[in-house]
Amino acid sequence: MKKSLFGGYVLLLMLTLACAGTRTGTVAGDNFNENEVTSESVTNPVDLTDFLERVSGVTVRGNGANAEIKIRGPISFNGQQKPLFVVNGIKQGYEYANIYNAVNPRDIRRVRVLKNPSETAMYGVQAAAGVIEIYLKEKEDSSK
Repeated sequence: MKKSLFGGYVLLLMLTLACAGTRTGTVAGDNFNENEVTSESVTNPVDLTDFLERVSGVTVRGNGANAEIKIRGPISFNGQQKPLFVVNGIKQGYEYANIYNAVNPRDIRRVRVLKNPSETAMYGVQAAAGVIEIYLKEKEDSSK
């Protein structure tokens, strides 16, 4: 009896972990990803936090260059609690102030937040506290 009960718990745990990934789906004919925000869904953004506040599990404290960004869940082994910022595929480090000063919010096409180890694996140990990927519009497209 105890053996089958233990097996049931293990199966339940495996099922829970397998279902804990990113949700995607369709709402009114449009595809969505709960960890992604596009420029179409943010009106007159002041800075990157206007995008990040729309992602579940992301905490924004403060404003301006001094805002503190945290992703719920991931904490690295070395104690790093700040997410890794990546702009158009290039790692920018952990400091939000650098992104605040370098990226015009009107040039942002899409922001994607990676939380799970399976999503952040491509960035290695630097991404242990999560990753915020920022994709910019093409230069001729930034007026939109």
